[in-house]
Amino acid sequence: MELTIVIPFFNGYKHIDRLLESLPVDMPVVIVDDHSDVPLQLERDNVRVIRPERKGYFTGAVNVGIDACETDVLILNQDTWLEGTQWLDLLTKGEFRP
Repeated sequence: MELTIVIPFFNGYKHIDRLLESLPVDMPVVIVDDHSDVPLQLERDNVRVIRPERKGYFTGAVNVGIDACETDVLILNQDTWLEGTQWLDLLTKGEFRP
């Protein structure tokens, strides 16, 4: 399963590093910065930050992120993080469950 993490983002600076550090370093991530007060700037090889022309709020940011992906997506809030690695195995098993 090819998977991209999509993160709608608005002023969540204090949480974003913890979330990104909880993800595999080679997993593609798209962060949609929905017009934070200060634009989000990150320099990570696996992370792409998109700042749309207009504010779209949560659903608009999610839609922009999904449109930017060519793989399956997992949407994560900016203030969450994942513990362990079993979550990816569970997603993969769930994908093939009839």
